[in-house]
Amino acid sequence: MATSRPRLSAVLLAAGVGSRLGCPKALLRMPDGTPLIAEQSRRMAAVEPLESIVVLGARAGSAVPLVPHGVRTVICEDWARGLSASLRAGLSAAAAGAPSAVLVMLADLVDVPATAHARLAGAVVNGTARPPAEALARCAWNGHPGHPVVFGAGLLEAVMASASGDTGARRYLREHAAQTVAIECADLLAPGMSGGFDIDTREAAEQRGMRIPAPEKGVEAHG
Repeated sequence: MATSRPRLSAVLLAAGVGSRLGCPKALLRMPDGTPLIAEQSRRMAAVEPLESIVVLGARAGSAVPLVPHGVRTVICEDWARGLSASLRAGLSAAAAGAPSAVLVMLADLVDVPATAHARLAGAVVNGTARPPAEALARCAWNGHPGHPVVFGAGLLEAVMASASGDTGARRYLREHAAQTVAIECADLLAPGMSGGFDIDTREAAEQRGMRIPAPEKGVEAHG
C-alpha cells in the first residue's frame, strides 16, 4: 500500500512587543517596503507547507493586514507572557491540521534564506532526521545551532509542556541536544549575512536597512 508523502506545517512567531526595538517586530518592513512577516512567509513557503501560520500578539490589529493571503493568522492573547506563549499558540494551531512535523521560525532572523528552510525540510521529509513524526532537527550556522527548527508531530505536546517564560523551546532543545539533528546551512548565506543575526534593537534594524514604523499614539500594545 502506498503511503502519503510526509508534510510539514510552518509557523512564524511574531507576537512580541519588541521592547528594545521600539515596536513589534511584526510591523517591520524590509528595505524595499515589503512587510517582514510577508517576506518571512514567502521564505517558509520553500518547504511547501501543509499550512503556513503567523502568530501575532502585540498590536495585532496593525499587523494582521500585513499577513499575506493564504497564510493563517493566529492571535496569541497572552503574548506578554513571553515567547513560550506564542510557541504554544502556534504549535497548537498547527497540530490541528495533522502535519507530519512542524517547522518553527522566528520573525526577526532576517538573514535566513528560503534555501535553508528547504534544506532542513528536505532532511526531515527524507528521514535524515529520524521518521518525520519523531523528527527533531534544526539549521546550524557554522556549527552553531539555530533556526528554523523542526519538531515531529509526536513531540509537540512535550515541547509545549516544557516551554516557559521567554525561552520558548530552549529548555526542550537543550535537554534533547543529543537527539537533535543539525543541518549545516552556512554555505547558503549571502556574503556578510549571519544565520543568527536578529533584529532586537534599532541599531540592528538600521544595519540591515529595515524600516521601522512611526509610533502610533493612543494604540494599546495588543492593538
